[in-house]
Amino acid sequence: MNQRTVDEDIDTAIAALVGESRFVLAQPATWLDSFEHGLPFRLPPSYRSLLVRYRFPAIERKGVTLFGNLDGSAPTDFVVASIRDPVLSSVTRRSGFLQIGRPASGSYDPICFDLRSRSKTGEAAVVRLDHEEILTADSIRIIATVADSFLELLESGEPPNKPLKLSVGRRRPPAA
Repeated sequence: MNQRTVDEDIDTAIAALVGESRFVLAQPATWLDSFEHGLPFRLPPSYRSLLVRYRFPAIERKGVTLFGNLDGSAPTDFVVASIRDPVLSSVTRRSGFLQIGRPASGSYDPICFDLRSRSKTGEAAVVRLDHEEILTADSIRIIATVADSFLELLESGEPPNKPLKLSVGRRRPPAA
């Protein structure tokens, strides 16, 4: 039996994105190792494979605008956009989430990897978080599971969002 590699899975997913010629094979991103070293967790293998081997602008997939990976300095690049809001970034990361995009609707809700629970291969679900809960209550509320993995997000059409009600973190006391 021929076992596919993560790189082959990503290459297949990219090749299947008809009309998405914006993905260009490239040398590894110079910023990736230092960025990942500063995280409390490793990136899912499929997402890391994409970032290491491809350059691409922000793209829309399944109602999600995924951050791009051009040169590490564009405002919509993952390395820039995922930390632009320090409160959002701090709360999500310490809770085990990493932002990779936003809803294509323009909502401020972060689309994140849920890195608290991973598959045997190291992959993580992609979820939508409530930005107001993060910014006002310093806690996490998952609104929906967008995809069970990053590859699923790339490979399939519009998913039925799977609503969840889960809160993690602490609530701030009401303002006096």
